[in-house]
Amino acid sequence: MRATIARFNIAQIQRRLGRSKEAAAEFKRLYFSEGSFAEASKSELQALIDQGKAAPPTFSEEMEHLDRWLTLRLAPQVEERLSALQSQATSPEEQRAWFWRLAKLRYQQRQSEDAQQALGELDRLTPNDPTVERFRAQVLTSAGQYPEAVATYAKLADSQMGSALGKDSLFKAGFLASHSGDFSAALGYFKRFIGSYPSDKSIDDAYWYVAWVTYRSGD
Repeated sequence: MRATIARFNIAQIQRRLGRSKEAAAEFKRLYFSEGSFAEASKSELQALIDQGKAAPPTFSEEMEHLDRWLTLRLAPQVEERLSALQSQATSPEEQRAWFWRLAKLRYQQRQSEDAQQALGELDRLTPNDPTVERFRAQVLTSAGQYPEAVATYAKLADSQMGSALGKDSLFKAGFLASHSGDFSAALGYFKRFIGSYPSDKSIDDAYWYVAWVTYRSGD
């Protein structure tokens, strides 16, 4: 707290001394940190922007700011800022960044359908993006849509075979299939995992699941 007070006071001193660039940079950091002086720093920064002494945060900086708020689970603030920034997302890259944050926000809010709609927009902007597919699987899992999540992980396991993502997706497909009672599918996924990644650190777990799902399926 004392360090934050000191930083805010230093930024004010820099502003009074005409060092607008340095003051704006510090006010921006304090505002984005969402600490005790976030609102005061926001006001100070906006005053410098209105006076033409500082540039407003870039779209990229705003996205980084939202990432921090998402980490802190500050849903109301993220909702408000996303709404304000939507009209600024004009390029495909900016739209992708905007829809990513929207999907994450809806996921945190457990609004599965809305999260999947946002992911649909990401599909349009970047088709067949494995990062989008992985997050889709997380959303489906959170919503209890296990067959759809298993299918998504299995698709990733195929398309990303040999990579860390492919390996992780194959294991998760087996785990979720087992969790949802589809022991036959789970057995296939875990046997495939053992055959494809015999030296992986999760190999003992895979063998355990093979024994478990074989027992549960009665074979």
